[in-house]
Amino acid sequence: MNIDIIEDDSTLGVKISGDIDMLTIKDFKQKMLDLAQTVEKNFIFDLEDVKYIDSSGIGVLISISKILKKKG
Repeated sequence: MNIDIIEDDSTLGVKISGDIDMLTIKDFKQKMLDLAQTVEKNFIFDLEDVKYIDSSGIGVLISISKILKKKG
């Protein structure tokens, strides 16, 4: 899995490629939670190049969504 961050004045783009599964979830979760808690911008996730995502990956995306909603 590869994560590229593309940032401008108001938006943080997160382009993910590869698989998000039990083998990659720990790194993915830590990076995404760190970003969600520290960055004060709108997030855009580009999952076009994600070939497979399991339930743990979906869970991380839901957790990030909840964090960002709380932040407004």
